[in-house]
Amino acid sequence: MLALIDWVADIDTSPMVGELLSPSVARSKQVLKFTDRFMKQNRNTLTAYDASEGALYILFCAILCLSPMRRACLLSTISTKP
Repeated sequence: MLALIDWVADIDTSPMVGELLSPSVARSKQVLKFTDRFMKQNRNTLTAYDASEGALYILFCAILCLSPMRRACLLSTISTKP
């Protein structure tokens, strides 16, 4: 999956993102963090709010493929098409 998002060195979750996000930004208890391989070392952490939609879509597809409910999700999508 990381080969599809060439700028990402690592993907992680963290509850500690005070230095990355403003306290006024609504968020869940865990926030996705991406480490950019090309940015300066101490400024290379991005949250999902900063990452591209393409990177989030690839991550979503990977999670869907690994989910035990993937067959049910795909079948319900196919059966709802007109």
